[in-house]
Amino acid sequence: MSIINLLFNILMGFFFACAVTALLGLLISLLMIHQVRRHDNAGAASIAMKGY
Repeated sequence: MSIINLLFNILMGFFFACAVTALLGLLISLLMIHQVRRHDNAGAASIAMKGY
């Protein structure tokens, strides 16, 4: 019974680490989208953000 409990604890830790990594990636991508949209309108910055 202890082996099964240990296996589930390891599995839960792995999935929790994956979930935290995914949430951090979501936060960073939202910050990057916000940064691009802030400089995207006319008259804001002289950085060419639509040059792709």
